[in-house]
Amino acid sequence: MAGQLGFFDAEDRLRWLLASGDPLERLRSVVDFEVFRAELEAAELRGKLGDGQPIRRRSVLASP
Repeated sequence: MAGQLGFFDAEDRLRWLLASGDPLERLRSVVDFEVFRAELEAAELRGKLGDGQPIRRRSVLASP
């Protein structure tokens, strides 16, 4: 049965992912996402449709 996961394959994959680190943390160390804040907020305003209130969300999440 090609393609079928073994009994511990998912657990092994999760262990490998956790050991390799969070890729978003690596990106944060290289890219200053604050540079994109103005453009993202402008795009959010342009994309507003209808008479309803827009869902407020943070365009750029702050680092923990």
